Amino acid sequence: STHYSHVKRDLHKRDCFYMPKLALKTEVQEFRAYYDNGIVIEYKSKKIIIDSLKRPTKPYDAILITHGHKDHVNPKALHGAYPIIMSEETATIIRIRDNERLRYIKANPGTKLTINDITIEAFNAGHIIGSLSYVLDFKDLRIGITGDFNVESSIILNGNKSLPADIIIMEATYGDPDYVFPSRKTIYNELKTIIENNTKSGNVLLMGQPLGRGQELTALLKDYPIYIEPNIKILNNALGLKYGKVLSDLPETGSIIITGTQKTP
Repeated sequence: STHYSHVKRDLHKRDCFYMPKLALKTEVQEFRAYYDNGIVIEYKSKKIIIDSLKRPTKPYDAILITHGHKDHVNPKALHGAYPIIMSEETATIIRIRDNERLRYIKANPGTKLTINDITIEAFNAGHIIGSLSYVLDFKDLRIGITGDFNVESSIILNGNKSLPADIIIMEATYGDPDYVFPSRKTIYNELKTIIENNTKSGNVLLMGQPLGRGQELTALLKDYPIYIEPNIKILNNALGLKYGKVLSDLPETGSIIITGTQKTP
């Protein structure tokens, strides 16, 4: 059976790790997981950190990056650190947005790497372009790390599938059952209805995270006259979504404007 643990943020934005007693059975008593400016996994003599936000002060067998959102990666802190594992798309995001180039080992969904006797397999996380989940195989124990993930497919990404692991460490931003969202199909249809009803005599302004929502909105509305905030357009071009025009002035009536909710994604 699979044991589940949750990494989530409390109301004070401090990262907390919740480890149920179920995960402390005898067969995994040498396993530890905790938060130290990143999710740290220890098993026997092995140690891995995921999404480190400060320069690692201890030696790690591997440093895994799940995706490019700034609450999961701090490129300046990782200069000189190695081995770093991430997707090519995440490396592109870091290069374009942060003007940082990190030495890294490329991983795509399906990639299997063996580093210091640990087999690391990457899976699609379905969160944003380039996002990965990982399974760490220690031969007698498999630990899965979801990172931020989405099980529902979108117009640009397939949904995340279950990880083949004995212990799952799960991001739980929306883990509370009070969070219930409409399906992507419902949201897409409602959004297009709003656009059709409001572009006849005006413009429609859509706001979202530059990294993530920016690409999804662009792909969804690529057949409409869209004008895109420069920060989003630069990311889009680097990630292969070369639709729409750069927003520089108020566009003509009937246009759709895609802009961000923050300066840095």
